[in-house]
Amino acid sequence: AVAVIAADGGLGAFAVTGGQVGLFTSNSFTDADAMSAFVEWGAAGGLARFGRADTAEAAGLWTVGDLVAVTPDAIGISATRIPTQGVTDWTAEVGG
Repeated sequence: AVAVIAADGGLGAFAVTGGQVGLFTSNSFTDADAMSAFVEWGAAGGLARFGRADTAEAAGLWTVGDLVAVTPDAIGISATRIPTQGVTDWTAEVGG
């Protein structure tokens, strides 16, 4: 099964410079038990610099320091499997 969430611009424009998205079951954003999905991206060789990677690592969803590598022509990222369990389950989408 695949879940699709239409953000309709609510998440803002996709920034190739980096970003992250975490899905939570509550508003306890530092609680690993409340995090159900996570992804962080940026330029290849870049540094993770956002605030929820530690929570994602504690939840077993991510490794701090990992980034989905994106290039300047990337238009987004997508999961290659559901549920995701780390950076290898994501890929950059190019084109546009």
